[in-house]
Amino acid sequence: MIGLNFVYLIAGLTFLAFAGLSAGERRWANTGFYGLVATSFLAGDWLGDLGNGVLVLALVAIAASGRMKRRVPAGEPAIRGAMVFVPALVIPATALIGTFVFKQFPALFDGKQATLVALATGVLLALALCYAWLRPAPAEPFRAGRALMDDIGWAAALPQM
Repeated sequence: MIGLNFVYLIAGLTFLAFAGLSAGERRWANTGFYGLVATSFLAGDWLGDLGNGVLVLALVAIAASGRMKRRVPAGEPAIRGAMVFVPALVIPATALIGTFVFKQFPALFDGKQATLVALATGVLLALALCYAWLRPAPAEPFRAGRALMDDIGWAAALPQM
């Protein structure tokens, strides 16, 4: 059954990509932070309450150390026109439609998590559309996402806590 584990897998793999990109730049505090967040998404069930508590304390220690580095600003690609909003609109449209459609297939989708599964599906569809339309390097969306996470900093992990 497709449910919350699908959403956690996508989030965990995304943070794992952020950790890998940070490691490639020898930004070790960022690598550790994103790696721990990825671990919480990918293995949180197996860690249990005590393991997750220790993981949160490690996240706090890294964030409080002041060693997390912000991204180095780079030239951002210019996309002009109203078409730039199409990928962004795919996400809520898929979430809305998917919420209703996924609930019709309880054997395949967890009805209680239909909205989150539809939202994650919308993100994947928007990502695929951007790859087809803009033809970026394979890691570019993850570099941009990691740069956004670097700008937000440790506060981005607060909702999960």
